[in-house]
Formats: sequence, C-alpha cells, structure tokens
Amino acid sequence: MDKDFKSWSRSASIWLLVLAVVSIPSLSFGGAMSQSGKNWEIDISANYVYDDNVVASPEDGQFKPAGISEEDDSGFAWDGSFVYNLEFTKKFKMDFNYDIYQIVYDELSNYDVITQMFGTGMVYKLSRMADIQVDYKYVYNLVDNESFSGFHFINPSFNYFHEKFGFTRIDAWFKEISNINNRTRDGDQWSAGFTHYFLFSNYTRRVSLGYRFSQDDTTGSAFDRDIHDFTLRGLTPLYWGINLDAKAKYSVRNYDQFIVTDGSLRDDDQQIYSALLSKVLVKKAWVFHDVTASAKYQHLFNKSNLAVRSYRSNQYTVGFSTSF
Repeated sequence: MDKDFKSWSRSASIWLLVLAVVSIPSLSFGGAMSQSGKNWEIDISANYVYDDNVVASPEDGQFKPAGISEEDDSGFAWDGSFVYNLEFTKKFKMDFNYDIYQIVYDELSNYDVITQMFGTGMVYKLSRMADIQVDYKYVYNLVDNESFSGFHFINPSFNYFHEKFGFTRIDAWFKEISNINNRTRDGDQWSAGFTHYFLFSNYTRRVSLGYRFSQDDTTGSAFDRDIHDFTLRGLTPLYWGINLDAKAKYSVRNYDQFIVTDGSLRDDDQQIYSALLSKVLVKKAWVFHDVTASAKYQHLFNKSNLAVRSYRSNQYTVGFSTSF
C-alpha cells in the first residue's frame, strides 16, 4: 500500500507540475512579430524555487501511510523558448517554436522534471479585429532523467478584439496522452472554453474571466473525469515600474468511476491563488532586451473526499528573465 501510494502521489504531483509549465499558445492579438521587427525571438529565465510540499503529501490530521510526510525542498528552475515567424501574406502567418523547462531540486531528485515542447502554429486574419489560430505541440517529459510521458496537443481558437469591450478568446483543445510510467493514465482529453479580457487605462490594465470544461477518457477508468475550471486574473502597473499579475483558479473535478471508501464517487475541488511582481531592470543591453526581475507566490489547496488527495502547498519563486 505504502509503495503504491508513494508512486501514485509522485505521479500526481509531477503531472500537476508538468501541466503547469506546458505553454498554451500566445494570446497576442494577430500573432504579432517580435518587438524588434525581426522574425525570431529567444526568451530565457532562471529562478530559485522553494516549495513546502513538493510531494503533495496529505494535510496534517488526514490519513498518511507510513513513511509519507510533508516534504519541502528548494531548487533551481530555468526555461527557454525559441520562436521563428513566417508571414506569407497580410492575412496568413505561421510560426515554429521550441520550449524547454527544467527544475532540479536540492534533495528530492526523483521529482526533477525536464519538459520539452516542439510546436507550430498558424494565424489567419478574418478582419482587422478577428482571427483564427491553430496551434500544435508535442510535449515530452523526463522525470529524474527518465522518460515519463508525452502527448500531442492541438488547440484551435477564435479571437476577437473590440476597442471598447475588450478581447475575447474562444478555443478548444485535444490531447492524446501517453504516460510511460503509468499506462492506466494513458488517454485523451477534450476541452473547450472561453476567456474575456476587460481592458483599462489605455490597455495598461486588464482583468480577465474564463471558464473551461474538460473531459478525460483514460485507459484506467478510475481516472475518467469531468473538469470545470473557473479563472479570474488581473494585471496592473503599481509604482516604481513594478507590475502585478494576480490570478485565482477554482476547479471542480468529478470522477466517473473512482469509488472511495464510503461508496461515493471521488470528487475533488482545487483552488490555486498566485501573485507575481515583476520589474524591467534594463530595457536594452547589448543583444538583450527587457531584463526583468520577478517574485511569485502560489498557494494550492486540493480538497478531496479521498483523504490521501487532500493537500496544500505553498511555492515561492524569485528570478530573472530576458529576451534577445
């Protein structure tokens, strides 16, 4: 039981990290080129990370198998991305992109993750204010330097900008997931949702509201579930060139066949709250631009009628990023 739980907890917490770092295609209206006018861009960042519950250990007072305790750790995380844009006509553009993310923990090396994403996308402008985008990515994950999972990700979207009412994105996605470590979690995910951005102060401030419905269909029926995600996000400049990006996300996860000890179906509610402060330190230096310092706090609370999956975590991140 303990061994199975450790494997399950490790798999679940790593999946949460993996899904968190998978970049959804850019929301920039019209798929704009880089600010310098060139048709390529490279972005890099490096961060110190501290997490007080890396292993997603259940809350104190809940059931904990022997040998499982709340384990905190710090580590180093970095990521890089490269995008190459091609403009065929005024209406049609494409891009090719590569992203990599890695986190290395000081002590919990079996939670080290490397995620690589290979992708392409296209934008077709319907009008000056509307476009259709289609993005594809293949995502490959290693955990503790061993193959963990891979999936294909297809994401079509419709985007509309209104000078008065803001920006609306309606999209869907399909994921075909192959989990090398746990074949019962192989499967497909279908998802559809929308996000609307309210823009203020000459577009320097914005508030967004979003809803998404997703359905997981997995080889192991215990992981079949419906997911409802509700998101509220705000971005605003503060003082001294500091910007605030605050986000709240609430997820309802209803499992189709996972029966818990009292005979009911498993039901999880997940809350994620985060706040990111950032400041551009150097606008232009040699080949680099927008050298930025940032600090982020994130709180996650997963409440479940399956006791071993009720847990909390707090994560703190500080670091730098730049583009060239």
